[in-house]
Amino acid sequence: MFDVLSVRNIKFEIHYGDGTFSLSIPKGESKSAKRTFARVGLLSVADKNVYLDSIYKDIDDAIPSGAIPWRRNDPTQYVFRIKNLEDFEKVKKSIREGLIKSYNILSTIEVR
Repeated sequence: MFDVLSVRNIKFEIHYGDGTFSLSIPKGESKSAKRTFARVGLLSVADKNVYLDSIYKDIDDAIPSGAIPWRRNDPTQYVFRIKNLEDFEKVKKSIREGLIKSYNILSTIEVR
């Protein structure tokens, strides 16, 4: 994830939580009140997996291959649930594309 952002010279901040870390747009560069464009959960105890959520998409875009809707009745976000390296390999292209798209959405429009 960090390589994808660094190659494109995208500035981001890392915020650490309890078992998570979030990638956020720096405060002065976001057009939206929401700045987190991706969050990684290091372990979902209920599902025994790593998850990547808070990824934004355009309302009309399809959810990428290997992802699922993040919340009910919210067509703007999705999540990846990864149980092993094989799962990651299947979705890594979708993750790359999703990170850039999510960043672009929050840096150019206001999301509430």
